[in-house]
Amino acid sequence: MEAITSGIMGELATRSLSFLIDRYLKPAPSEVGIKQLQWMLLRVHLTIEEAEGRCITSQAMLHQLNILRRVVYKGYYMLDGLILRIPEEEIGGEKEHGVSHFLSLSISGAAKRVCFRTGCKYGTESLEKMLESLEITIAGMSEFLIVLRNYPPPMFRQPYSTYMFIEKCMFGRQLEMERVINFLLHEEPPVHYDFGVLPIVGPGKVGKTTLVEHAQFDERVRSHFSHVIFLSDNDFREV
Repeated sequence: MEAITSGIMGELATRSLSFLIDRYLKPAPSEVGIKQLQWMLLRVHLTIEEAEGRCITSQAMLHQLNILRRVVYKGYYMLDGLILRIPEEEIGGEKEHGVSHFLSLSISGAAKRVCFRTGCKYGTESLEKMLESLEITIAGMSEFLIVLRNYPPPMFRQPYSTYMFIEKCMFGRQLEMERVINFLLHEEPPVHYDFGVLPIVGPGKVGKTTLVEHAQFDERVRSHFSHVIFLSDNDFREV
């Protein structure tokens, strides 16, 4: 019995030691790799912003645009974790040169010191996999950019357009806006007397009204209907 207990305890100790070594003593990513990740993410980010400034109607193009967004989100999430491993004086130097001002983290110095002592969950292997994924994504963007040129940029921008694309409050909502527009442009059969209703639900202050108002200003919707009436909560309360 003692031999079995001793063997189990030895196996647990070995596995625990291996886990700690893999977690905290993994090779740290190089500064060159982190800068490469920054510029590759910036390149994909610029492509996303260019696509969001055009009236894309193809569902396949919108699906590919969402894939680009997911890759960028994962890359920025990893980059934030990797920046925490760089010494504070190096982070300060980067900020002085303006390389990563758009990725600055609101984190206290104490939290930084804790992260430096315990290490980061991302190592060299994770960084290499992310860089490889971004290389594949960038290689596949060539055809996407060629097709994107067929979609003209909008002729005008309403204030809500600037609100969406600059402040990022509705970042990633272009697919939802296209669904609203497709619903409005859908032709009902002549013998069908029921009106279609598209519910847009969600918590308060997430951009539901902005989404609807932006969709109603679209040129396709304006040219399809002779009159467009936009009602808010205040209009119903007055009635």
